[in-house]
Amino acid sequence: MITPIDKAPLIRQRVGYILGWNAVRATGKVLITAYTYMVGAGIYMFLWLLVGLRIVLYLTTFVYALHLARGDADGAMAPPASSRIRPRD
Repeated sequence: MITPIDKAPLIRQRVGYILGWNAVRATGKVLITAYTYMVGAGIYMFLWLLVGLRIVLYLTTFVYALHLARGDADGAMAPPASSRIRPRD
């Protein structure tokens, strides 16, 4: 299921956020792989760490997308005064 909240960073063209998210994901995977190899942890520890990384990233995305969808985010502006609906006199 796709909702507007899921795709808000893409819709609002937040390229920096999308690039940063993917960079953190790739770096996290490399660090998790290196950690589990160096410590000699098993496959279950490796998988749990990957799941934890995904949970953190998706929660971050949810909060940021909700922020964007509400219009509270960086660069979000109110419509110009001339386009606002005024009551009739």
